[in-house]
Amino acid sequence: MTDDILILTGPVRTGKTTRLLSWLSNKNKVYGIATPIIENKRVLYDLFEKHYFPMEAGIAENKILNIGKYTFSKSAFKKAEKVIDNGMHDSQFLVIDEIGPLELTGEGFCDVLERLLKMEKRNFIILLVIRESILHDVLNYFGIKKYQILAI
Repeated sequence: MTDDILILTGPVRTGKTTRLLSWLSNKNKVYGIATPIIENKRVLYDLFEKHYFPMEAGIAENKILNIGKYTFSKSAFKKAEKVIDNGMHDSQFLVIDEIGPLELTGEGFCDVLERLLKMEKRNFIILLVIRESILHDVLNYFGIKKYQILAI
């Protein structure tokens, strides 16, 4: 497919995740992860199971990822990767919110996105949320050449 990658982009903290969730609300077979902020904490949201789980590391966690002001749990990202992997077989849309500075260091959703992009045949649309300021860096890092901007 040449049109199987959609990108939602915009500046930081401008409602990309909120717009995404609204747009997806009437779609079928949506799998993947959204990263809304709830009570000033970034969380992971399983779009198929409609279940939230913590993204930020707890005080006692020692397997962590630091980026900017955030300290994330590596185990939370592993759980999120499984959610994304599970959607590779039955989804219409497979969402990763968001691909950001963490992925540009080879962490976060980097491995699962690389697996998705290397698939020879995809029967789903990959929908990525990428902040505007690093869009071109992400496209170059992952070698994404064919995509459409999702205007919502």
